[in-house]
Amino acid sequence: FYTGVRGVDTVLRYVLPVEELPARLREGETFPVVVTQVESPSKFWFNLQQTGYFDRVKDTMDRMDVFYTGVRGDMYRLVNTDQLRPGNVLAARYQTGGFHRALVIRVVDSNVLRLFYVDYGTVDNQKVKHCRFLHKHFVSLPGQAIQARLWGVRPVGGGRRWAKGNKARDKLVELVDTLEGGLVAQIKAGVTRKEVTVKGEDELEEERGLALSLIDVLTGDDGLDVGTQLVMEGMAEWEVWNVEEEDVMEGYEGAVCKVVKYPSRSKFVANCKDPKLKVGDIVNNVLATTDIMDKSPYLQLLTVQEDNLRRLVEVLKGEDDGEDKDREARARCWTRERGLAEISYKREEREKLELILVVDRELGDF
Repeated sequence: FYTGVRGVDTVLRYVLPVEELPARLREGETFPVVVTQVESPSKFWFNLQQTGYFDRVKDTMDRMDVFYTGVRGDMYRLVNTDQLRPGNVLAARYQTGGFHRALVIRVVDSNVLRLFYVDYGTVDNQKVKHCRFLHKHFVSLPGQAIQARLWGVRPVGGGRRWAKGNKARDKLVELVDTLEGGLVAQIKAGVTRKEVTVKGEDELEEERGLALSLIDVLTGDDGLDVGTQLVMEGMAEWEVWNVEEEDVMEGYEGAVCKVVKYPSRSKFVANCKDPKLKVGDIVNNVLATTDIMDKSPYLQLLTVQEDNLRRLVEVLKGEDDGEDKDREARARCWTRERGLAEISYKREEREKLELILVVDRELGDF
């Protein structure tokens, strides 16, 4: 919908699309990102840090600043808020800075608007006098802020709400504040593997959205996993789920999508409170429904490493065996077997710990 000062040169009721991940990206793929806004580990926004993406945002902002601070800029001022509705698109300064593209969340009063800045994911109030009608030349670029959640973690103690004080959010902001190109995301779910939570008696399904692991590749020899760091510092805990159902759906042009359904915590607790259930039943239920997707990322990594090292030991054992086996070959074999024993011990201890945590939570609710 076009309106405004020069006939049809501005937009107001316009549905601005959101940037999508490149079609080649699937679960397991990695790509550089810039985290632009953090509400919590369960909800943050990012820009693609790839050739032609992040530069387009900067270019659009620069052109908007030149346009709205120039001679013609005042022609696009908002006279009043009577015609504004939630969802309208505008140009607005961010705080006292330059002009950005923004979506109206609500009209606070005749002088203030609550806005969502579509290229960064930021929500803030702005005075009407610092807002302008958006010229149609600035709508070709999709909103660059893509929403995601940090995979594998949840608030300490379970539940969906993060602790007051925003410590987890502030720590996440600190961890992702690295040099340009230093933050890499890996897709865990949300593209061809959709995760949903089944809620209530009506079994309504809530999609959990795009899930990413974030790695600061410039910290340490092997990089720093942001989720692991949050857990290590006590800001989050590993997320453990029981898979209720898995469906495979065929989508557009034969695309296949796997839908993984998890029961809501309240549903699981309700089942545990059945008076006919005993403590042993709860433990058995957890044991019966725990698989690789229920394990924390750390435990999954230990499991994979153990499997790979076991295969390596078996393959190389034959090469080192024989009547002419020398001291050096025996030492290599002993070192590999010792390494396998150590990682197996770590995996078993971690597995026990995570199982105890799950059972303790359910018994606490019981």
